[in-house]
Amino acid sequence: MQPMDDGSTTSTPLSGLSGYATMAQLQAAVVGYTTVSPTSGATVAMPANRGVLLLQGGTLLAALTVLLPPNPTDGQVARIASQMAVTVLTVKDAAGNAVTGGSLALGVFGVGALWQFQGSAWVRIG
Repeated sequence: MQPMDDGSTTSTPLSGLSGYATMAQLQAAVVGYTTVSPTSGATVAMPANRGVLLLQGGTLLAALTVLLPPNPTDGQVARIASQMAVTVLTVKDAAGNAVTGGSLALGVFGVGALWQFQGSAWVRIG
């Protein structure tokens, strides 16, 4: 882990990628992660300089909205991983617009989902 200017820490997780990865996917995966402990009903925005959002906490969340990173580049990936169950996880782009595959449930510890920016839109790929 390395300290960042904003006081958070970053790591370089590559385990979120499977199969063959493009250079853009590898670069996006190496940008690090952000951890948050949200409350039910909250909206969490992923920073532009992070590829992974880790949801921490021990309680079930009825609802959570996550905004994907702003100003994405073609091929950029964003992963959401959770240490808690989320009944309704809504994922949107940074402007709050719906994305393909943007409504799901995270039912068990360690489950996550992966999105990729393709052309002009975020698409769920895992």
